[in-house]
Amino acid sequence: MSLRLAPEFSLLCLAARPAIYGDMEALRRAIGTTTDWPAVIEGAQRNRVTPLVLASLQGCGSTQIPAEVLAELRRQTIVSVGRSLAKIPALERLCATFAQSKIRFLIVKGIPLSLQLYGEATRRTADDIDVVVSPDQFWQADAALTQSGYRYEAELPSAARLESYTHWVKHVRYISERFQIVVELHHRLTGNPYLLEWQFDELWQDRVHIRVGETEVPTLPSRKLPLYLFAHGANHAWERLRWLVDLTTVLQRSGGTENLLSEAEKAGLRPALLQALVLAHEWLGFPLAAQYLDQASKDPQVKRLDFCLGHFLGRTNWRGRPQLNSWEWLWRFSIWFFLYNLSLKADWRYRAYQCAAIWIHPPDWDIVRLPPALFWLYPLIRPFGWMMRRLRR
Repeated sequence: MSLRLAPEFSLLCLAARPAIYGDMEALRRAIGTTTDWPAVIEGAQRNRVTPLVLASLQGCGSTQIPAEVLAELRRQTIVSVGRSLAKIPALERLCATFAQSKIRFLIVKGIPLSLQLYGEATRRTADDIDVVVSPDQFWQADAALTQSGYRYEAELPSAARLESYTHWVKHVRYISERFQIVVELHHRLTGNPYLLEWQFDELWQDRVHIRVGETEVPTLPSRKLPLYLFAHGANHAWERLRWLVDLTTVLQRSGGTENLLSEAEKAGLRPALLQALVLAHEWLGFPLAAQYLDQASKDPQVKRLDFCLGHFLGRTNWRGRPQLNSWEWLWRFSIWFFLYNLSLKADWRYRAYQCAAIWIHPPDWDIVRLPPALFWLYPLIRPFGWMMRRLRR
């Protein structure tokens, strides 16, 4: 990987490693040379690894960590644990609501994943509750949520455009103002339907149940979990270290890389997985056989992914996101993030959808209302829609 790491990010990587790959001596050396502790705190929060970093820093035996740094990491960890615990009753209510409405659903990531990977409900930060339902029950699930007191976080397009909306957008976000809980309702797992071509019926048939509180929560099949965690992290250009930590943890539990590489090969994602495994090896100490390191170093697709990721993450970008719609945002997300995602898979359908999706922006649909027969014109008017949205601010 050609990305040059900032010293503070290297410290985060050492502190966030699963215990089996830990290197306390290297961590103590990194602590001794670190001066920008605010960057460490900010980066830990942004990368969703604060509890892991705190545990490693407290357990490494170093006396060179400022007391105020540990105090702030403890505060953030307590807040994170509190947020996760607050979601358990909401998750139980949600499961009861969908079961009563006879809706087939899976809860992905969040608390069930934390229990699957770490045996603790609060080990991972749970930002929201992600629910995947069968596409033919999506609007039934929508009705169940709204009747339960959730409202749309953003206004949906008109009824005539909902079919187009669900083709280009994989989820709708809802918020419960009473409980301050956000739910993302998905009708597929990935934004690009050709990234992982899994059907809901297949996932539902092999689902597993994780006990959360007093509720048995259905979630992804165990055999699908490693490839999904990889695809999710890659789809977000590994913007958060947490996703790479999860991948190394599930690989440790599922028996290594060979099976996952075989599954990735079938899905057309082997080079992208090789790149992720090299990242896990270099950043988190994940043991990777020399043959795979050699394959990655010679693969042109891996080299393209490395080049794009190097520009997307950069030397300081790991600390946070730029201001929305700034030039830096445009440079990182409209160029390098797009190119990285475009390079994940060579399949022509995947790339055609990826290129088309960047020109399809649902907010434009209500700025310029075209009849369904002229929907194909929306990509051409996106620059006009972009200008109109900024003039309204």
